[in-house]
Amino acid sequence: MGMASGLLEVYTKNYKQHIHTHGLYYAFLNPERPIFYRVYIPVMLRDPHIWYGMEILKGPIVSKAKYEVESEDEEVAEFADRQIKRFWARGITKALECLSWGYSGNEVLYEFNEDSQAIEFKDLRFIHPRDCRAVIKQGAIVAMQISGRNMNEMYLKNPKFFWAVHNKRMNRWYGRSRLEGAFDTWWEIWQPKGYRGIRHLWFYKNAFSGGTLHYPDGSTQDEETGTEIPNVLIAQEMLDKKETGASLALPNRTGDNRDWEWEDAKGIPIPEGLLDYGDVLRDELWEGIGVPPEVARQEDSGSFAGRRVPQQAFYSYLQEIANEVMYDFDEQILQPLVRLRFGATNYEVHPISILQTLQEEEMGLVTGSIPGQEGEEEMEGEEGGNQKKPLSNGRIEDRDSNAFNLSEKAQKNAKKKESK
Repeated sequence: MGMASGLLEVYTKNYKQHIHTHGLYYAFLNPERPIFYRVYIPVMLRDPHIWYGMEILKGPIVSKAKYEVESEDEEVAEFADRQIKRFWARGITKALECLSWGYSGNEVLYEFNEDSQAIEFKDLRFIHPRDCRAVIKQGAIVAMQISGRNMNEMYLKNPKFFWAVHNKRMNRWYGRSRLEGAFDTWWEIWQPKGYRGIRHLWFYKNAFSGGTLHYPDGSTQDEETGTEIPNVLIAQEMLDKKETGASLALPNRTGDNRDWEWEDAKGIPIPEGLLDYGDVLRDELWEGIGVPPEVARQEDSGSFAGRRVPQQAFYSYLQEIANEVMYDFDEQILQPLVRLRFGATNYEVHPISILQTLQEEEMGLVTGSIPGQEGEEEMEGEEGGNQKKPLSNGRIEDRDSNAFNLSEKAQKNAKKKESK
């Protein structure tokens, strides 16, 4: 019994990792670049490529991540499954703010279900990460501290708050922001005289006509006032108007003396590498967030297998993120609700692979009933009528999908080789 109790004991409840100084070393080696702090996060999220990359991270988790509940008690399984589906439909996007900040705090809203006569999960009320803190006691989070405008500081206790953490390996309670990996590239783009400034300056200098105006020496008499106006001032005024798109009216040249003459600007090609440099920085932003550029761009070039490798790795990693959030939801919300309703938590939650779901969709496999009357199958006869279309287990095979065609071709090639 002593050995068993020792195995069940958690000895690192109060463990806190050392404050590593790699950030200070980096600042010493790169004095021109600042250290990443969370104060940069709202500004970084205004970058369109970062915003797009974060949405790509969240999208498959929100729409494709699924879980099934296993329990000997069907009522417990049905109750738990209903809470999970509500959380994924109503609260997951708020919980996934932990990807940007490393953590997210939310107040949990409950409701009383008249049919089940039980308190159930309703929704999450988002609290900005900068306005909430975790209260830790004996190595466990016991409350969430909230401070905001027009309200006094308050505390929410379990299970009235939901605290989601991304990448607990870096920090147990505050995680690590996905934006930290993209910070250096973002700074290279947006710093003073960075890529955005260079691109803006070049197009600003070359976006309007920059032709040459020749003017004669001397001055020109104003017909209305009779005053002599230096030709250089007249020429400068004409150039200022030309910059705004105005037209010029100039006399023809007389004799060998150069009179007023306008030479239109020549087209200036975009410097080689300027836009390519931006494409490289964009890809580095996505890679820093954790999104393969092949997934973000959805390129048609390249081999099918070559594109599938980073996609599979990407979706597998998204599964890890989804499981991380699901574990927090189960521990902080679902288990207390099940105990409150049934007195015990005799159930298990199992993930359904995001990659498997996407592969089935790509193969055109759709589960469920077919529109129309039950037991009837649509048919298309010789005269344009209906003809029976065989189905198996309610699944429909879409022969127009790329994955199905590739599989079918591979099978045909294999049969040809065997026949030879």
